[in-house]
Amino acid sequence: MKRLTLATALILFSLAVPLVCTEVAWGTSQCPVIKISCMDSAGCATSVTFTAEVSNAAAGANLSYNWTVSTGKITSGQGTNSITVDVTGLGGTTVEATIRVTGLPGACEGKATCATNLICDPGPERFVEYGNIRFNDEKAQLNNFAAALQNDQTTLGYLLCYGGRIGRANEAHRRCKRAAHYLVGRRSIDARRIITKDGGYKEELNVELWVVPSGMWPPPASPTVDPGEVRIIKSRARGRTRRR
Repeated sequence: MKRLTLATALILFSLAVPLVCTEVAWGTSQCPVIKISCMDSAGCATSVTFTAEVSNAAAGANLSYNWTVSTGKITSGQGTNSITVDVTGLGGTTVEATIRVTGLPGACEGKATCATNLICDPGPERFVEYGNIRFNDEKAQLNNFAAALQNDQTTLGYLLCYGGRIGRANEAHRRCKRAAHYLVGRRSIDARRIITKDGGYKEELNVELWVVPSGMWPPPASPTVDPGEVRIIKSRARGRTRRR
């Protein structure tokens, strides 16, 4: 009877050992690892992506994903391991994404976070703009512009010129050329620092002067009139006698 009792005890002990090992195997040190990949900084981006990876999960594990973000709006990927977040207009802030993964062993915390800084350089600032003014008045604007360029020799001067809805052919190009010639010839600005650009068309002839720091993206053109809506006025032929 004692031998039977001892044998029974050994059997019971051997059955208990796997149960204990199974419990230890799913301790927090053995849990699947959840990591989120994201950019440290996204500059002036309008959208950012966060992607989660779960490693060492049990084969065939039925995992579910739920994302939350501190700011912005999830535009795609909710319920999957990767999301895209709309961050338009959120420059200067930080967007943090958190994922919660369900379907892991009960002792495991299925959570991870990752943050992206939206350090947005606002870009160059427009120095001045003017319309179809007299050249003497334009010179005053160009003199101030030249002084700003001379104060910082590392900057570039951008001239964006726009033709009007009704105007003569190539008037934007001619206006930029005249202004650049004055800056280089009269104000001694290095020609390599002056960049002219035909910006398209606006309601009226328009000139924008920009002081752009070294290494910064050039200013974008901002036309408001479609070229198909422009009416070109033909110049009067030279040497033609006026009728009395």
